[in-house]
Amino acid sequence: YLAAAARYESAQERAVEAITSYAAAAPAVMALADAVEQVRAANPSLVEFGGRPLLANLTSRITSDSAGIYLLPGAETHDGAAVILRSSEPPKHLPLPGFSRGAVGKKVVELLGDTGCTRGVCEWLWDTVTEPLLKELSGTTDWVVVPTGHVGMLPLHAAGSHSPRIAGDSRTSRGWIDDHVTIHVVPSLLSLGNEIGAPPASGTPLVAVSEATDLRFLDADRAIATGLIPGARLLEGDISPDTVLRALVDTPTAVLSGHASHSLVEGGGLAFGQDLPETGGEPVSRWLTAEAIERLPLRDRNLIVLSSCSSAQIAIDLPDESIGLPAAFLGAGFTSAIATVWPVRDPVAFVTLARLLQQRAARPQQPPSEALRQTRRWLRTATRDDLQIWLDALEFDVQLPAELVELLRRWWADCPDLHPLAYPRDWAAFSCTGL
Repeated sequence: YLAAAARYESAQERAVEAITSYAAAAPAVMALADAVEQVRAANPSLVEFGGRPLLANLTSRITSDSAGIYLLPGAETHDGAAVILRSSEPPKHLPLPGFSRGAVGKKVVELLGDTGCTRGVCEWLWDTVTEPLLKELSGTTDWVVVPTGHVGMLPLHAAGSHSPRIAGDSRTSRGWIDDHVTIHVVPSLLSLGNEIGAPPASGTPLVAVSEATDLRFLDADRAIATGLIPGARLLEGDISPDTVLRALVDTPTAVLSGHASHSLVEGGGLAFGQDLPETGGEPVSRWLTAEAIERLPLRDRNLIVLSSCSSAQIAIDLPDESIGLPAAFLGAGFTSAIATVWPVRDPVAFVTLARLLQQRAARPQQPPSEALRQTRRWLRTATRDDLQIWLDALEFDVQLPAELVELLRRWWADCPDLHPLAYPRDWAAFSCTGL
């Protein structure tokens, strides 16, 4: 089985690289299916091994006031579709004209190449995906979305715009999807819940911040996370990925902040220190990746926040897998992982983190996805005066570095825009994977 699985993965990778066609991968698919059947035949207790999920197993994860949505772009330039699952209704197929793999790939390239293209990507997502879904799911305000393929690299939570339609367009004016629904992005509906009875994480909350000297607001991140998360333990000094992993073993809640990088092969990676040479050997990597996180034991955990650039992005190696930091942390038992979908400015990341943790402290039972949605809406609509008043109140609760507070005040006082964080590149930088 392992040999067949390795050949199947290799065939997928060759197809992705256009070395061979997807049709050429068919023998590897059939060989893997044969291996699965041999495993099932060898032991009656493994009769479900490798089986496809039953529809009932998927719909059982969806609450009565929610909708499960699989987003399926069409091949090449063909139209795509959404498959909508409800707890008490048969599945529904909703055509999405213009939602093709080619169009999705173009938008991903635009987004990764220049965050100045964010507004155009957000408008396309509204017109092509979320507006048709809003009409179909009228009255349902809780969406559990499973993006397939490269759709997972797009900011579904930021779909929309306040720009008027072009002349002659009969459709209504765009809005922002955050003003209508809460979106939970998950790698699979099967990732919801803790059916296997994982033991609860019995440790204390963790705050780990890298020593990146070019990020001026990391000291403010430390202050806000330790000040607003009761009992949080601060991991200090020259920390490494292994140090962080050991600290995460029984952690129910965590905030990891600092530098990150996105790899198309491994997804996001968090940097803790620099790559250092091992005595008499190879350099020791200081990158914490999804592969390393998979070493964590499964525990029943709550929320992890990754306040680092592009930490939510996934790898594109395999067309039917979601490989990246958020999915890896969900696999370790966290119900939610909040991270960024593109590079975010240092002060914006701090303001987002501070407002989110305030929201969580005030409403601890609120799902993290809803807390983040409320945070994004506040960021988008806050005026210069609103931000100054908010910072005044924050200083009463948490002791912040004075020079960083002064930087924020000068920024907002000198900003020509009434709403300093109204551009999607700022307010929509963070997304939530999970509940």
